[in-house]
Amino acid sequence: GDTPPPGIRAEAVATSSPRAAPPTERFAVEFGPFARAAEAERVERALSDAGHPTVRFQRRMGGLFAVLVERLPSRTHAEQAAAALGEQGWGPAVVAGTDEAPVVRVGDPLPLRAAVELAEQLRARGHAVRLAAQPGEAVAFVVRHGNFDSRREAEERAADLARLGFPNHVVRVR
Repeated sequence: GDTPPPGIRAEAVATSSPRAAPPTERFAVEFGPFARAAEAERVERALSDAGHPTVRFQRRMGGLFAVLVERLPSRTHAEQAAAALGEQGWGPAVVAGTDEAPVVRVGDPLPLRAAVELAEQLRARGHAVRLAAQPGEAVAFVVRHGNFDSRREAEERAADLARLGFPNHVVRVR
């Protein structure tokens, strides 16, 4: 009959304990980085008003850099340039340096990437510009939306949000 051969046990072999499933990847849609909290808040508010909940993160971005317009012939020219840059919307422009070598600091000190972008815009308008390292550490802000199971799902939402005027990119989250 049904008697097992000698040395073989009849009871079922227990299976090994189930292993924990490997952690699944998660994805989010990210906006930024923004050099100023107010920029991140504006995006957060607009997304929230459109029914898309968000979370804001702060990241350390390295050093700060001042954008300086230089090669100005006199302090009077520097003061005129500062007034014109401020009126044109480049942010607060302040005269610095000596009377013999005046410079205009445009805006607040920024992370390197943002400072380079501002410097390039000012150079394109004919200004002699240089960057100067400043004390302190730059902080940037990013805004995230969603907690998606797949990159594809996150990319679909990202495309929808981009069509609504919210430039973004998909990131893997922990």
